[in-house]
Amino acid sequence: YAKFNVQRRLRSTLKVLRGPAKGLRSFHNFIPDTKPGDPAAMRQLQHSSAANVFWELRGDTLGTRWAETDWTMVSLSASDFGPQQLRRMVGALVAVVRGTEGLEYLERCFDVKGELVTTVPAPVESVSLHTVDFGTRAGDWRSSV
Repeated sequence: YAKFNVQRRLRSTLKVLRGPAKGLRSFHNFIPDTKPGDPAAMRQLQHSSAANVFWELRGDTLGTRWAETDWTMVSLSASDFGPQQLRRMVGALVAVVRGTEGLEYLERCFDVKGELVTTVPAPVESVSLHTVDFGTRAGDWRSSV
């Protein structure tokens, strides 16, 4: 039952994180040195999804709580997101899914009329980059790196 609740919180959190299907949102609380309404913070998250909660099979986990060993994979797709911005987004997602913050915390992160919200980045060790798409071959990929 507890794993089901975690999965449900994860999906509802991703729904808030994804936001509206069309149009840009202000990600000002996830980008350092930006303020609400800043054009540099206007972005769109194109896709977000999560896998089921998996049972940890590596190592000796006997006697350890499942919440400390089991894991899931979250997939995010966007065109203009920086690594620190993604770490802060994942950190906010983890805080809500773990229950240390409520879902309204994530909603406050996107509120352009409210105050700035402190977002704690996810640990670097837990984040990996799967693929990067640099566009067409004719483009100058060196300027994108």
